[in-house]
Amino acid sequence: MSELGAAELEIARKYDLTKKVIPFLDRHLIYPILESLRSEDLYDDKAITQLTFDLFKETNMISFVKEQWKTLNPNAQVPKELEEKEAKVDEIFNKLNNETKETLDILNLPEVQDHLKQDKQFNREYLEKNHGITESKINALYEFGQFQYNRGDYVMASDLL
Repeated sequence: MSELGAAELEIARKYDLTKKVIPFLDRHLIYPILESLRSEDLYDDKAITQLTFDLFKETNMISFVKEQWKTLNPNAQVPKELEEKEAKVDEIFNKLNNETKETLDILNLPEVQDHLKQDKQFNREYLEKNHGITESKINALYEFGQFQYNRGDYVMASDLL
């Protein structure tokens, strides 16, 4: 927590650049900034939680969004829309996971990884010729990577992308 006095907090709020920077950042990069503002007590905790909820409600981070909503509305039931979205996100995850499982299994084989490291120029041709990994399968990996990023699973997203 911040140890700033009232006058210092007012100066910090006056010169806070967050509002100017946020429009240019990816929403996933904004969250640590909001948490920093929360820890410095620059803004009301509820306002930060509301901003966080608004920021992530359009993502696939539905469990996190539900947590934020419950914090904002402790005595209310989670809206039906959030429950429906959670089911839809789970359905899409399972679909993409199943579509890419075979391709990921092939890409995780040591001999395939060795070949991909050695010959970086003809990887796509090699994968299609020797393992049947077509452009549509590569596009499915890309789609799954984007989905994982939007879900907040950055490690898996970086592996897929």
